[in-house]
Amino acid sequence: MSVISESASVASASASASETMTVAEFISATKHMTSADLFKLLKFCTTEVEKRTKSDAAAAKATTSKKRQPKEKKEKGPVPTQLKKNHAWVAFTLKHAQENGWEEFVIHKKDEEIVMPASQLHEGANIYEDSITDKTPKGRQINRSEAMSLAKVRKESNHFSWEEFEAQFTPDESTASESSDDTKSTTSSKKTVTRKTAAEKEREKEEKKAAKEKEKAEKKAEKEAAAAVKKAEKEAEKAKKAADKSEKKPATKAAPAPAPKKAAGGAGAKASDTEAEDKPAKAVKKITVKKTEDASEKIPTVADDGQAHLVTWKGKSYYMMASGEAWIQNKDKSMGKWVGMFDETKNILDETVEEPTFVEE
Repeated sequence: MSVISESASVASASASASETMTVAEFISATKHMTSADLFKLLKFCTTEVEKRTKSDAAAAKATTSKKRQPKEKKEKGPVPTQLKKNHAWVAFTLKHAQENGWEEFVIHKKDEEIVMPASQLHEGANIYEDSITDKTPKGRQINRSEAMSLAKVRKESNHFSWEEFEAQFTPDESTASESSDDTKSTTSSKKTVTRKTAAEKEREKEEKKAAKEKEKAEKKAEKEAAAAVKKAEKEAEKAKKAADKSEKKPATKAAPAPAPKKAAGGAGAKASDTEAEDKPAKAVKKITVKKTEDASEKIPTVADDGQAHLVTWKGKSYYMMASGEAWIQNKDKSMGKWVGMFDETKNILDETVEEPTFVEE
């Protein structure tokens, strides 16, 4: 066997026995190989490199990929100390009312008093009287927001359920250390309050909704009318330009020859006047002003769960309840002093409203 063919045999077997040869020895062996053997070796090396590259990429992807972790539920923040007992009392009242029914009570909302009807038993459930409608065929039960008002009324009237609650309620150390005056009465408000029934309030909501839809339709009609006027103005301006252009062409053709320079007065003067009259007036460019509406920040909406939630309004942070009560946020992220009542309909913070009295105060 010749040196060349022997070297070629060594080179072809190098893929399976590479551990027996160094890279330098392998390169040295290729110097004695024929062109055909070198092409074969090059094709083999290229194929092997592609295989190993794909294999390495798949292995790297398998090791670096991770299973997608399920998104953790965001836990609700702790109930503020001054609201713990009140929170428990509202929950107790809601459960007691759903199981045993409730009496007529009043919900105080800003400058309104809404009279909520008593309960009636229907198909084993306590619902509001006369609440069976096409919209609510099974009637309407009391919800947590309404239970807050019922809890306040029952506490002030020393309802028997308050004694049941006191007997089973076990305050923790933070709640027990809070100074509370259960006999404290709320200060009478000097504001004029309008009393309405729940049915009247519901009709009022429907009327407001209808009025809002009507207003929306009117604004849409005004916008369409303004667009139609603008379009008509553009069409008129376009027609005027076309008319001016058509008038200008014959006037140019029929223009009289200029008068001789030496001629004075008479025919020469009249020709100059005719040229001045034939020149079209320059079109005045119409300027339109685009109106921009003031898009002020709207009051955020929070969950109706009897807790104060952290919200941001007009660059400031507040603790806000679903019914609108608001406290400022301290620098340490805790609930601060009372600031007022949010009015969603007017998009304002009414700072004249007095701080409500909770059960534990």
